[in-house]
Amino acid sequence: ARKIFDIADPTPDDKHVELGSGDGRVNFFAIEAGVKQSIGIDVDEDIVQVANDRLNRIHPKPNLEFVVADLMSPLSPAWDHVKEATILTMYFAREGLEKIRPL
Repeated sequence: ARKIFDIADPTPDDKHVELGSGDGRVNFFAIEAGVKQSIGIDVDEDIVQVANDRLNRIHPKPNLEFVVADLMSPLSPAWDHVKEATILTMYFAREGLEKIRPL
């Protein structure tokens, strides 16, 4: 995550979105790196709950949100977050990237 944000050189105006955010590690790092907002999107409700549990232990709350969504659906509201992102991160195998590319 450090290398990603060294390259991205985030500013306090950036909105970060992580596709396939898992437990939110990259999102938490994005907040530490100085982005204005970070959104994590994952299809797995259980892992999103793990991220939210971690978020709920932080006070004051950072501008961080986790969303359960299926990115394979072109109508998913998660795509609205992607359109607003100034920094977009993901870790997908080639097959996954080829599936979401048309969306």
